[in-house]
Amino acid sequence: MPDPAAAADHFAALGLPRRAALSSGDVKTAFQEKSRSAHPDSGGDGEAFARLTDAQRALSTAAGRLRHLLDLEHPGARGAAAGKAIAPDLMDAFAQIGGALQAADAYLAEHAKASSQIAKAMLAGKGFAAQKALLQAGAALQAAAANAESTLAHIDALRGGGAPEAEAAMLMAWGRLSLLEKWSAQLKARNAQLAAAL
Repeated sequence: MPDPAAAADHFAALGLPRRAALSSGDVKTAFQEKSRSAHPDSGGDGEAFARLTDAQRALSTAAGRLRHLLDLEHPGARGAAAGKAIAPDLMDAFAQIGGALQAADAYLAEHAKASSQIAKAMLAGKGFAAQKALLQAGAALQAAAANAESTLAHIDALRGGGAPEAEAAMLMAWGRLSLLEKWSAQLKARNAQLAAAL
């Protein structure tokens, strides 16, 4: 039995065209316009508002839009693509991000073991170095994400023209952007942990 949530067209719910190259701002604006009348505080239907919220959440990132397009237009394609190796063009960013996360984890472990404020203060240099590494890794991640997102208009052109390579291009971009989203979340979490410790 198909999952009803998977069958929902979040683009249609927000009145947006099925495009990967939409911006997060486009999605936010459409959500705000549609939710004004659907919000329960404005006399709207709670279920309709929940569907709009789900749509906004699903489409707010480029990876989310690609994921939803794949589910709508090529059901099962994402499952077949799962577990693929990291794309070669992301290996440098992966190494830099991995090194920064390891440096942050090492500092945080030492900081947790420090038994006095003086011992913790003596570790501050390592903490600031780890923080700098995380910032540099974040910049590399943003560059990789911008590069991946620059392909979205081309993907939409392939889809619009019915090109057979559209599915493969969507899967490749979705894989990259999903991985970059995951790494971004890890960097944000470590930055927050470092900020609390420093």
